[in-house]
Amino acid sequence: MADLGAVQTAWAAWDDAPVAATARAAVDAAQVYARVVASGAQADAEALWTWLGQRWAQWQAYDAQHRADASYADKEIRELAADGMRALLGVARNSASQASHAATILRHWSEVCGVMSYLLLFENMVDPTLIPVVRVLAQLLANAVTSDLALQQIVWDLHVLGKQAQSPDALVRLMSSSDARTVLAASVLLLNCVDTALEEELNGSMTTPPQKVSFALDLVQTPQGIKIMETVIMVYDAALISDPSKGGSVQTMAQETVDVITSIVQRLMRCGHFGKLLLNMRPTSGGEPHVSTSQVTLLHILAACLESRLERCKGEQHTHRISSRMLSKVMQKSERYMNSMVPLLSVFRDVAHYTIQTMKEHVDGRGVVDFRGLIRAHMALLAALQCLHLSGMCGQEDVARRETTGNTQFLARLRSPDDKIVETCVTLLHEVNRFFPAQSPFQTSGKRSQEEETGSVKAKKTDKTVPDMVDGEHGMPDGKMDDMRDDTRDGHADGHADGEPAADGHAGAHAVDDDAHGAHAADGPSDMRDGTPNKVAMRSDAGAGASTQPSAAPLPDGHVPTPNLMSHPVTDSRPALHRLKCSVLQLIGTIVYEPPGMPRLAEVTALQDHIREYAIFTLRYLLAQNPASQRLVAELRPIQPNDGAARTDRPPLAGAEDVPMPTASGAAALQ
Repeated sequence: MADLGAVQTAWAAWDDAPVAATARAAVDAAQVYARVVASGAQADAEALWTWLGQRWAQWQAYDAQHRADASYADKEIRELAADGMRALLGVARNSASQASHAATILRHWSEVCGVMSYLLLFENMVDPTLIPVVRVLAQLLANAVTSDLALQQIVWDLHVLGKQAQSPDALVRLMSSSDARTVLAASVLLLNCVDTALEEELNGSMTTPPQKVSFALDLVQTPQGIKIMETVIMVYDAALISDPSKGGSVQTMAQETVDVITSIVQRLMRCGHFGKLLLNMRPTSGGEPHVSTSQVTLLHILAACLESRLERCKGEQHTHRISSRMLSKVMQKSERYMNSMVPLLSVFRDVAHYTIQTMKEHVDGRGVVDFRGLIRAHMALLAALQCLHLSGMCGQEDVARRETTGNTQFLARLRSPDDKIVETCVTLLHEVNRFFPAQSPFQTSGKRSQEEETGSVKAKKTDKTVPDMVDGEHGMPDGKMDDMRDDTRDGHADGHADGEPAADGHAGAHAVDDDAHGAHAADGPSDMRDGTPNKVAMRSDAGAGASTQPSAAPLPDGHVPTPNLMSHPVTDSRPALHRLKCSVLQLIGTIVYEPPGMPRLAEVTALQDHIREYAIFTLRYLLAQNPASQRLVAELRPIQPNDGAARTDRPPLAGAEDVPMPTASGAAALQ
């Protein structure tokens, strides 16, 4: 077994004969000794760190004299020296994981700071020769915070928060490295700092050191902590889109980095500090909406955590009784969960109200031209809706097991009329449908011939008994379209999947997807509906009598392709707000029982097969224990194709007692 004396002898031989052979022998001896230290074998820590400090100072003095225009031989010698430095830092890295070495490491930490200050210079971090050395330095720091609380505190103060001049932003620099392994090590360093001990389910003991809770607070409420978390989120984004062509090892590092960052967010959730982080990441300048891209990405990470939690919930069984002591710990855990999740409600409401107001101003003709804020709000809404939906699903699973958890408490908060989450969702659904209504790709063959002969467009009077209903935007469930359906906007046909380009190849156009089949033209006469001017593209006279090409998709019986379908590029500048209606419906179906929403849901889902499953799930909840909704459904009758008269021979819909309530698992199956 190698010992420190053998390593020192090999390095002395390298000093005497600086050639490649002696250099490789010295490096090999250091690597073997590093494995010995990692195994926990007895070692003289003081002698080891004294010798390491001398070698580090010697290497730093040599490398600082290197010139970019050095000869090839000098560059080779420098590469050998850097490899030796990497091996020495590997010995220190393995020593840092040993609790018995912690006191010695604290006494010699100034030597580590000297090496760190040199290696974290920008020109050294991007130097290919020194990148492996920087990587092992990051691993040394990650191990140093695991063995001793005092050592952990000094690393946190000096190199994470930067309370002193020595490497004030060491962690941020390491996480900004171009080397995937260095970034992973820096992420592990942060995870080790904020990691909290798990609560024992059976005895209810809580072993979280108060110091680690303090670390988590520093991370979510200090300026340097927010800067670090924003860097972490940028690393998360970069890891998700890592280049597959760089090889499997890089992909593996990227996935491990994603997993570590997700674990960091889970720890913040467990401490009850996620909500503080979400609110403190709001932009301090700029216009509305007050939401940043970092917040959106953070919500995506939260959604990943909740999805993992939901999978665990489905596999758990409630098989033991909870003692009073354990119940107290469960309630503390629930309180921390609520502290993490409740701020999400305010973020959702603020962004939703901005979105509603912006779309309303545009539809009412008050001139909204710049939609960049609306697009950013749309991204935030999708992420927030997904988080709220997954949290609600977790709550339903816990309710099914008759458990009181943070999930069940938050689900009750979502359903509370005080927060107006459901009302906000219904209003948002209404305004999105007015802003970019769904378009049918079909019209009935009988109406087509009549309108082609007259060349006119007829609008039926809006039924004022149904609140906020815009007539002419959707067909009835039996496939009969209203008179406005002939006024098809120039655009794309139905049938494109999310993100799939349009068939006519217009890359810059807003393709049709979940929320809109077709788009409004940029110019054309206004059609007044309920006093609201909506831009519509009128058919040309030449196109009225011309034959149209059949659609690639099979047509329903009694329907023909709409004239001029896909014959012109889309010039509408409005964002289509992809999948927003679907996400809103999904959340409503998860949380509502009694609040109103039947008219809007019936209108929006008339022609959208891809969200019909969510609509059915939502409608069943709206009908349950809601006599007003049941009466409304009982009064609905499809219009007869011949005379337009309503049928009266159908019995009313069954009551809530005849409608089986779906479980959370059944809801997930609809996805």
